[in-house]
Amino acid sequence: MQPGKINGLGLFQAALLAALKAMLASGHTPRIEARLRNSRISALSFLNLALLLTVGFVGTTAFATESTVSTKGGFSLGAGSSSAKTDVSTSKAEATPAAANTVPKDPKGVKGISPAWEAIVAGDAALVAHDPDTAMQHYNDAVKSDPHNPWAHYRLAEAQLQKGQMDEAQASLQTAVASAKEDAVVKAKALFMLADLAERQRKLEDANADWAHYSEHIAAHKDVKGFPASASDRQQRIAARQDYLVKYAAVAERIKAREAEATAKAMQDAQKQK
Repeated sequence: MQPGKINGLGLFQAALLAALKAMLASGHTPRIEARLRNSRISALSFLNLALLLTVGFVGTTAFATESTVSTKGGFSLGAGSSSAKTDVSTSKAEATPAAANTVPKDPKGVKGISPAWEAIVAGDAALVAHDPDTAMQHYNDAVKSDPHNPWAHYRLAEAQLQKGQMDEAQASLQTAVASAKEDAVVKAKALFMLADLAERQRKLEDANADWAHYSEHIAAHKDVKGFPASASDRQQRIAARQDYLVKYAAVAERIKAREAEATAKAMQDAQKQK
């Protein structure tokens, strides 16, 4: 069958052109489309080219007389149609539509992502992947890039907590609170985590003060989603714990004294037996 015998299927050719456009989304499609439209490609030759691309039979001899796909990066249409070559170089620079997908960058973070936030995003990805060490590296890079970014310190504290670095996390959270200024959201998050961390460390007085600070903050910023009930509940539990410690402090002292007496008596009995 000679490809030149079937002509006049412009609508079919346009449909296949749309299919090519979807398959060859590599940045070269506009050039391929323009050259194919301007060339005298018969419908059958065009169909064979589409089939080659669809099933992946690159360089198959069954279609060699009508359509061949060059393995060196170009399409070469067969003898039955006018020669039309389309460059589809697969070099990295051309294969990636970088211009369409590149995120704008701006050191000040006004017209694009800043280096600090770029590092924070990378750290978040590592933290989600349960890689706190890599996350900490990225967050530290963010802190170095923008020492006054409260989110960098807050995220660093999250990674430090996953590593069990309580004191370092506390310091990072305190820096986040101090750096928050007008950012009420990150300040609320840091205050909540600070209060919870202090309570876990059994620093009850610090925890009570931190919960109070958190409650005041979210009360003053109605637009911030907070958890006032949690803060109130924790303060009540801390108060009950402190009351317990006060009431039973005398009992604890008596128990301690009796244990000391029993230890001394046991040592004396041991000496007599010698």
